[in-house]
Amino acid sequence: MKTPLHCLVGLLLLSVIGISEPVHAQKLDLSFGPVETWQPSKVFSTEEQADGKVLIAGPFTRVGGRAATGLARLNADGTLDEAFTKTAAVESTIWKVRQFANGRVLVSGYQQIVVGGRTYNGLALLNENGTPVAGFSPELAADNYIVTLAVQADNKILLAGFFSNVVSGQTHHLVRLNADGSLDKPFMAALGTSFVSNYTSSPYTNNEVTALLVQPDEKIVVSGRFQEVGSYSRRGLVRLNKGGTVDAGFVPALPSGPNFETLVHHLALDPRSNQLVAATYNLGSTSREGLYRFTNTGAIDPTFQAALPLTSSGTSTISDRSLAVDATGGVLLGSDEPLSNDTYLIRLLPTGAIDSQFAVQQLDNQVGNVEVLANGDLLVAGSFSRYGNLPQASLLKLDNAAEPRATYRPMVDVTGSVTSMVQQSTGQILIAGRFREVNGVAAHNLARLTLAGSLDPTFSLTGTDGRIDQLLVQPDNRIVVGGAFLKEGNHNSPLVARFLADGQPDVAFYTGLAIPSYFPTDMLVSALASHTNGAVLAGLRIRGYESIKLYRFLSDGKADKEYERNLGAGIKDVNNIAVLTDQRHYVTGFRYNGGIVPYMARLDADGTPDQSFAPAPNPVEQYSAVIEKLLIQVDNKVIIGGFFKEANGGYLTSKLHRLNTDGSQDGTFVDNVTSGGNGVSRLALQADGRILVGGSNAINGSVYRLNSNGGLDASFQGKGLYNKDVYNLLVQADGRILTAGPFTEVDGQPRAGWARLTGAAVLEVGHQQATAKLEAWPNPVRNQLYLRLDATAAPRTVMLCSVLGRVVYSQSVSTSQIQVPVGNLAAGVYLLRVEYADGPVTRRVVVE
Repeated sequence: MKTPLHCLVGLLLLSVIGISEPVHAQKLDLSFGPVETWQPSKVFSTEEQADGKVLIAGPFTRVGGRAATGLARLNADGTLDEAFTKTAAVESTIWKVRQFANGRVLVSGYQQIVVGGRTYNGLALLNENGTPVAGFSPELAADNYIVTLAVQADNKILLAGFFSNVVSGQTHHLVRLNADGSLDKPFMAALGTSFVSNYTSSPYTNNEVTALLVQPDEKIVVSGRFQEVGSYSRRGLVRLNKGGTVDAGFVPALPSGPNFETLVHHLALDPRSNQLVAATYNLGSTSREGLYRFTNTGAIDPTFQAALPLTSSGTSTISDRSLAVDATGGVLLGSDEPLSNDTYLIRLLPTGAIDSQFAVQQLDNQVGNVEVLANGDLLVAGSFSRYGNLPQASLLKLDNAAEPRATYRPMVDVTGSVTSMVQQSTGQILIAGRFREVNGVAAHNLARLTLAGSLDPTFSLTGTDGRIDQLLVQPDNRIVVGGAFLKEGNHNSPLVARFLADGQPDVAFYTGLAIPSYFPTDMLVSALASHTNGAVLAGLRIRGYESIKLYRFLSDGKADKEYERNLGAGIKDVNNIAVLTDQRHYVTGFRYNGGIVPYMARLDADGTPDQSFAPAPNPVEQYSAVIEKLLIQVDNKVIIGGFFKEANGGYLTSKLHRLNTDGSQDGTFVDNVTSGGNGVSRLALQADGRILVGGSNAINGSVYRLNSNGGLDASFQGKGLYNKDVYNLLVQADGRILTAGPFTEVDGQPRAGWARLTGAAVLEVGHQQATAKLEAWPNPVRNQLYLRLDATAAPRTVMLCSVLGRVVYSQSVSTSQIQVPVGNLAAGVYLLRVEYADGPVTRRVVVE
C-alpha cells in the first residue's frame, strides 16, 4: 500500500521539531554503524608451490579474517601466510599468478596494478618472500591487456592479449619478455606479423590469442582466432619452436565447416605422453563445446572420444586454467555454465567417457580454475560459494572421488553486496543480498539492523542458501524474498520464500517451482511486489535460455493459474513491478519486435490488462530504450527512470520521465537529461515529493535529488560525497537516507558499502499546523480512542498512520466527536492527523 504524502509529512514534522540544521548540509551520519558485510570472493587463479603452499589471485580483500587484497599465499593447511601477504602489499585485483622455478612470483591484472607501493602496467614480479624484484620493468603500456601468460624454463615470459606499443604502429596479441621485462626482440622478429592486427582499441579482434602452453621440450602451443601464422595455414591452433618460428611438423586437424569456426579456449598436456588436450567452442550455426586430444603431429587421437557435446559457452579469459589432465590421463574441465551432466565440473576417463566415480556435488556457480596438486588432489576455484552441503566456499580441495577435504577451509572474502533494504513498522531495517557475515556474525543473505546499524540479535539469521535479489515486507510483517536460492534455512523454497517477522522460515509458503538438478547461475528474481491479501507478484527466470516470466503466487505459495490465464503471452522479460493502492499494478520489461523493444503495461489485480492505460505516444515504446526503475507517486502518477532517446531520435540519454494515470507523458515534469549519467540504479520518494536518484553520474554524483517537477535540486550536494556508485536507497521514517553500494568512502570517512546521510536528508517541512483544537484520550490506548474536534474549524478527515506512514485508519467527519477503533492494531507509536479547513493538526498516539 502506498503512503499518502500528507501522512509522511506529518510524521517528518514530528521527527524534526527542534532541528535547525540548514537544508543543504547533508552529511555522513556518524551515529550509524559502520556496518560490515562479507561474502565469498571469486578466485581467478591458483598456483601450488613446491613446498605445498598455494598462491591465489582474485578480487578478494580478506582471507581467513585477515586483510589480504588481490594476492595471497596459503599454508598447506589453508591458513593465510601473513608474512608474504603483508610484504607483497598488493592493492589491486590480480587476475593471474605464476611461479618461476626459482620461487619468484609473476602476477598480472587489468591494465595498471599496484604492488608493493609501485604501479605496474599490468605485470609485476615478486621475490619468493613477496618483495618486488629490483630491475624488473616490463615494456608494456598502461592500456595493455593481458589475457593469459606462461613462464618458460629460462625465465622468459610469454604474454597473450592486447599490446599496442611493442612495435611502433602495430598491435600485437602475443609477445615474449626477457626475465627483466624487456622485449625479446629476436622472438618478436621471428613471429613477424603473425599475431598482429590493425585494430588499436580492443583485445577481441582477429589474431587474438586465447591460450598458451609451454611443452617440456620448450615448444610453445598457441590458440586463438587466426587463420595463418607466418607462411603456414594454421586455423586457431599452432605450435611454435622455442625461437618463435612455426613448428611445421605439427598440423592440427581442428573441426571446421562453412557455417562455424572452432575456437580453442583452453589447453593442457597429458603428463603420461605430453599429448595436447584442447577445449574448444564452435562459433556459428552449430555452436557447441568439444574436447580433443591430439597426437604429436596434430592429428586428433581417435582413442579419446569425449562424451559431449556440451552446452557451455566456455569460460572467461579471466579464468584461464579450467582444463587439466591428471597423472592417470583423466581430463578435468570446469565451466561457466552447466556441462552435459548438469554440473560445472566433470572428469573424463582417458577414453573420453564420463568418470562416474568422480561424483561432483552441487555447485551454485562456475568453476574457473582446476589444478592437479602434487599429491593427486584437485584444487578447484571459481565463482561458486557452495559445494553440496558445504557452505561459504570458493576454494576447495577435492579427493579422487570429488569429496571435499574437510580440514581445508580457507575463507576467501570480499565485501558483501546488499541488493535490497526495507524498514519494518518497528523501525528496524531489513537487509538482503549476497553475504555470509554481518559485523562479525554469520548471516546467510538476510539480516536485520537496529536504527543505530548494529545487528539485531532477536532476528534469526538462517536466511537462504543463495543470493537474494529482492525483498519486501507484507502488511502482516511477514518477509518475502526472491533470488538465486533453493532453501530458506532447511526448508525447500526455491527462488521465492517467505519468513516470519522474526526471520524464521515460514513453512506454510511453498512455490513448488521446478528447478533443474544443477544450480543455474543465471537464475534470477528481477522484481517482487505484494498484494494486500498476501499474494506475491514476481518476475522469475529459472534457466538462462528462458525469458523472465511474471508469476502471481497465492498466500500459500501456489501459482495463481487464473492470473496466468488472464495475463496471456504479451508480458515477459519483466524487470519492474509496482502495485497501486487498488491492487492494479504496473509492469515493465522487453519484447522482441524486430529488435528489443521495451514495454510498460498496467494490469488489474487478476492479471487482466487495464485498457484505460494507453502509453502512446510516450517515451516508453522506443526501440532500444531501457526502463531501469519505476516509482509510483502518492497521486498515482508514475516516474520511470532509465535510458531514452532524445526527441530528435539521437543518442540514448539517462533521464527520468513522469506519466499521468492514463499513460500520457506529464508535460509539467521538466527535462532532466544529465550528461555523464550511466543509468538509474534506484529511485526513492521523499515526503515532500522530491525524488532521490542513485547510480553513477559524473556530473551530479552517486546520489542526487530532483525537485517534484523533475528539475535538479541544487540544494542537495551529492557530488563528491561518495567515492563510488550508490545502488540502493532507503528513506527512513525520520527522513534520514540509508545508502548501499560498492563505495568505500563517504564524506571523507571510510565506509565499506554502507552509510546513512543526515542533515538535508532530514527535511524541513513547510506545512504549517492549524491552530484548531484537538483532544484525544486515553493515550496510551488499548481498544478505543476518543476524539473531540474543533467544530468551528471545519474538520474534514481523521487519519491514523503507522510510524512508516502507512494509513491504518481513515474517516471523513462532520461532527465534533468521534471514536477510532485501535484494538486490532499492533502496539507502537502512531500519528493521528486531523485535516481542518485551514490545515492539519497532528498528535502522537501510543497503542499498547
